[in-house]
Amino acid sequence: MISNDTICTLAQEQHISITLAPLPPKVQGFYSDFNMNPQIAMNQDLTEGSSEYRSVLAEELGHHFTSSGETPSLTGMAYYDRIQRDRVESRAAKWAADFLIPTELLLRRIEDCSVSCIQELADAFQVTVELVQHKLYYMSCKALYWPLSDERSLCLVSLPSIYIYDPFTCGIP
Repeated sequence: MISNDTICTLAQEQHISITLAPLPPKVQGFYSDFNMNPQIAMNQDLTEGSSEYRSVLAEELGHHFTSSGETPSLTGMAYYDRIQRDRVESRAAKWAADFLIPTELLLRRIEDCSVSCIQELADAFQVTVELVQHKLYYMSCKALYWPLSDERSLCLVSLPSIYIYDPFTCGIP
């Protein structure tokens, strides 16, 4: 699991200031690089260190690494602008999922049978269920089967459900 210190150190190395702010209820975080001064505002209602806080902070860091300078206006958006905003959000969410849930660690956790559902994966990595679902979706875009040990594979063809495919038992155990 990526520690909270690792996340904060990365932000410091990038000279990103993180502040708690009274944001509207639907806005959990906001990234800005106005005047080349990168900042992340986090909703003050989030508990620092919580799964939601970690997931939102990582996504906002994702904006810094994947889409700095691409902040379309949110008011009166044309269709094209909404599509662009969705792409920016998707890139940031993918970065956050890859950062907080490294694929090798995820596969090892599943392989060790130390989790039995997506909620337990979220708890193990201290992230939201939604971020785990994003990670699994992005993995499924690369491959539908991910090799585990003993010829078994993680099967991602029926998301949000995940299965372990075992050829020795002729399918899913």
